[in-house]
Amino acid sequence: QVVYARTSLMVSEELPQILQRCYNPPRRSAKGHGARPAGARQVLLDFARSCISDTIDQEMKPSAGLFLSLPD
Repeated sequence: QVVYARTSLMVSEELPQILQRCYNPPRRSAKGHGARPAGARQVLLDFARSCISDTIDQEMKPSAGLFLSLPD
């Protein structure tokens, strides 16, 4: 049952909105002018950097041989 719930969330139209709210949560109240809650901005940034780094590594591995220097 958890597998179905996870799959449902991953393909839902609400997921981008949920992630956006975690990245940039609304203020605590409409009247308050205090600081925004911390949310998960840093966690999401770290995750995104990790995903990008992994993708770059995977895409560069096939061409790594082209960048090797010839022995002297």
